[in-house]
Amino acid sequence: MSGRRINKSEVGRSVRWMRARQRALLVAVAAGATALPAATALVQPAHADPGTAQRVIVEAASDTAALSDVSSAGGSAIAALASSGGAAALMTPTQQAAAEAQGAVVVPDNPVGVAATTSAGTHPPSAVYPQVTDASPLVSAGVNGAGVAVAVLDTGI
Repeated sequence: MSGRRINKSEVGRSVRWMRARQRALLVAVAAGATALPAATALVQPAHADPGTAQRVIVEAASDTAALSDVSSAGGSAIAALASSGGAAALMTPTQQAAAEAQGAVVVPDNPVGVAATTSAGTHPPSAVYPQVTDASPLVSAGVNGAGVAVAVLDTGI
């Protein structure tokens, strides 16, 4: 094995950082796919009236738990997001705070769009992966995963 030695805390930070990025991307894609037909009609500006319901994503331990949090806070569920353990909902800021008090994470459901449909050139995904995931500083520091054992535990979720 060559290169610099990686300590466990660096690996732990990198893994937590990558999981957070993957989860955020999954939620955004799931929410966008679920919400596309009505997205333009329901998106509210960030400075909306406190009594105005806003389209949000509620994340919890499961989609069932998220739907329960929405309901008990008085919000209106739009869709369950089973793949991300969440739900799309219409909630006022007061209802959002109530759901957060129950342990849910509430984030705005912003519209998702396609930035470009063509590429300037062809390249393998591995060529742009560090830039897309903001991992370039790790790659520059020599953290490339060499010598790290990886196990994948598929729970079926």
